[in-house]
Amino acid sequence: MEVIRGLGLGGAEALLTQRLVREVADGTSSDRTVVNTAPHEAHYESQLQRHGLRVLSTSSNLFIGGVQAVVIVRRSASTLPIVVHSPGPAFFLKLAWAAGLVRSPIVQVIHTSRWRAAYRVAARLSDRFAAGAICVGREVQSAPTSRNFRRTVVVHGGVDVDAMVKFIRAKPDFKRDFRATLGLDDATPLLCAVGTLTENKGHLNLVKALAVSNTAAHLVIAGDGPMRATIEAAIDELGLKSRVHLMGRVSPGWTVMTASDALCHASLREGLPVVLMEAQALGLPIIATAFAGAAEARDVGDGRIEIVPVGDTDALADAISRVSRLGEANHALLQLSTTYWSVSRYAAEFASAVTALTHP
Repeated sequence: MEVIRGLGLGGAEALLTQRLVREVADGTSSDRTVVNTAPHEAHYESQLQRHGLRVLSTSSNLFIGGVQAVVIVRRSASTLPIVVHSPGPAFFLKLAWAAGLVRSPIVQVIHTSRWRAAYRVAARLSDRFAAGAICVGREVQSAPTSRNFRRTVVVHGGVDVDAMVKFIRAKPDFKRDFRATLGLDDATPLLCAVGTLTENKGHLNLVKALAVSNTAAHLVIAGDGPMRATIEAAIDELGLKSRVHLMGRVSPGWTVMTASDALCHASLREGLPVVLMEAQALGLPIIATAFAGAAEARDVGDGRIEIVPVGDTDALADAISRVSRLGEANHALLQLSTTYWSVSRYAAEFASAVTALTHP
């Protein structure tokens, strides 16, 4: 059983969905139930259900939903591990285990190196009751969010490269057609950013960097969120209305990457974001800020990632000015027989990690 707070568009949700779908396809899934404690975020719910997974929803209220998750686990009477992806429901499940209300060992997945204060307090109180934690990267493993677990292990994520190859083969003209919708030809450099429009994702810094960069490149941003109006205002103020294109939510976001020349990911803080895995699988050059996991993605994925200081608009602008195009990215992907970021590798390593943490 897996427990998560929300199945909306996001890296943790995408990793969960792709891994479980792969496990079902490979016949290795032992329990096909996902508990969603924020059912108002349900983008991936239908995809999970199409592949035979059961999705159970609780109240969106953090306290009520956490208690209901405990009740669902208790009623299942299973002793199989419970994998929980969000600190809120994890707190309730770990306390329930400590109280003997839940027999299943709890494995928590840690996706980030920083939590807000309430979650940090909850972690100090409850992490010792978990069997262990799976961390998305080495920097996350050494961060305060992972400090209180008895055992931790790193498992890097994976993406559905087969779906990427299938998409590119089925739509050989997508790059040209996508650019045409923006009024661009093949010769115009096109950068992309993929992520929810929040302050943490750094889109505002990215737009400011583009304005002072020595390039005529256009920027397409796939995502939506509370910072949209602020970003739109900055685009107008900087005179970039003709060069920055806000697409809203795009699923899957990597389709935008297949039409672009480079990915820009300017987050203030991250674990090891899925968009970096996707861009590396596509052979796309990447400009990333120095959040936790950027250098790790570069090292393990052997990809082209230029890393600049977090929040340094001038350094980001310089990198944008230098970035070179990689017109053969799609062609290179079609010839790949394997990639480190394969979801098959990820699913196998994740299952092994759960077993190792719950059967020491």
